[in-house]
Amino acid sequence: FIGSHDQRLLITNSFTNRLVHRWRSEEMAIMVGKNTALRDNPSLNTRFWSGKNPVRIVTDSNLQIPGSAHLLDGSVHTIVFNSVKDESINNTEYVKFEIRDAPMEIIAVNNADDKHDLAVKLVEDHGSTAAGKELIMGMMEALYMRNITSVFVEGGATLLQSFIDAGCWDETRVITNTRLLAGSGVKAPVTAIPSDANSFMIADDQVTIFARGN
Repeated sequence: FIGSHDQRLLITNSFTNRLVHRWRSEEMAIMVGKNTALRDNPSLNTRFWSGKNPVRIVTDSNLQIPGSAHLLDGSVHTIVFNSVKDESINNTEYVKFEIRDAPMEIIAVNNADDKHDLAVKLVEDHGSTAAGKELIMGMMEALYMRNITSVFVEGGATLLQSFIDAGCWDETRVITNTRLLAGSGVKAPVTAIPSDANSFMIADDQVTIFARGN
């Protein structure tokens, strides 16, 4: 499992958390989905490591994340993909989506400085691999237009699986707590781990890292 359905589930130990915060400091942006933001209320900063904070990115089509959430505190530049508004407030950039036709399909319009509009289907539940790939590639193009060229996708399971299905990833890092017993929860994304993947232990956490194509 990757977490609980309705509450925050701490999987990694404090030493591994420091490693994750170091990883965050090494990338230009970090990304999570709406459900992760609502359930965990993450700050997505580098408070456990002496490094820069990445740009925070979250998908929240109906702006269900409350203004009191850490992601919207204005402490770090944050991008919110949504279907309600397109504006910048308190260091938070809202990128508006216009809903069209099928209820699960959303057309994203990005008004960039070069006046090129970006239209891409957003399927929040990535009902098909093709639609999910359009979503991922469209968001990556939007971020590239903002000079963001590396993204650390931290969760949740649906967002991670969308990146995997779209083939839009360079490296996978899997942390497994070898002692945690969770009766039920959100299933972790599915991807094949090669037999020669780099793996090491941090206390009771197993960290496995492998690049695409290994």
